[in-house]
Amino acid sequence: MESFRSKLRKTRRAIAGHGGVFIDETRSAGISFSTDTKRATEQLIGRIGKEGKSWRDYLTRRRQVGVAKGRELLTPVGFERGVLLRVTRSLELLQSKVHARLDALTKNKLEPAPPLTNYPKLTAKSILAQLGKLTDEECKVIYDYEDSHKRRATVLKAIEQRIAA
Repeated sequence: MESFRSKLRKTRRAIAGHGGVFIDETRSAGISFSTDTKRATEQLIGRIGKEGKSWRDYLTRRRQVGVAKGRELLTPVGFERGVLLRVTRSLELLQSKVHARLDALTKNKLEPAPPLTNYPKLTAKSILAQLGKLTDEECKVIYDYEDSHKRRATVLKAIEQRIAA
């Protein structure tokens, strides 16, 4: 019977022959990949360089036009000034919108909350039943709300009498 060590040696020899082929093929594929990657990188760097030069030329022309018109563009100070002017315009626009909204809210006062729970659903009789439990101030609030909504004469007269008493 074959020993464990001899079986292991045979397996190593068998694998070693195939392993060499695998290593050679892997090395060849790696070299090919590396060559392709290098070529693609060089092309990309060339394109980036051309695009950078294009932008540099464009910005140089823009700066010359700005200087000719008496504006110093594309300098740190000129750039900062332009940004601050745009921010100022944006803030002014926002401020005008805020003032317009405040004016609208002032002119069309917000709808007051009903003075009693479920007030819009209450009958005149149920409102009159609660008047005795309320202060004069609460009755005035109910009067104002009723006067601007349903305008039920019985409720309005009862509140007037309640406050007069």
